[in-house]
Amino acid sequence: MQPFTILAACFAALAAAAPRADNSDPSPVDPISLARVISVVDKPEKVERCTKLFIDYVEKVKQNEPDVLEYYVNFEHASSKFVTYEEYKDVAALDFHTKTSYLAELLEVVKHEDLEDEPIRVYFLDDVTGFYRKGAD
Repeated sequence: MQPFTILAACFAALAAAAPRADNSDPSPVDPISLARVISVVDKPEKVERCTKLFIDYVEKVKQNEPDVLEYYVNFEHASSKFVTYEEYKDVAALDFHTKTSYLAELLEVVKHEDLEDEPIRVYFLDDVTGFYRKGAD
């Protein structure tokens, strides 16, 4: 089984079991933040294909999943890796996300077109510090 398929099947279980910085049990109503690192075969056509797939996919998430609070996809050129930052309202939102047909379709295309270079890495995150500044003039 491909890592993408395993990842999709395990997201909700991982979210529920993710250790917290303060050693408390995660609550099903706490926001869930995670980052994924997706390594793509380092060929321009593969990177371009993944870029298009992510653009289309994130739009579907935006339109259909109001409990996904943030979803960003970035690309690191030197290592040919896409890095996502995702924040879900709660465990239920993450669980819903992992069961969408468009996620299943994305994973199937990635597998079928052999776009992945190495197993995907998932990091569940606890906030430490930071800010978001929209539209700084």
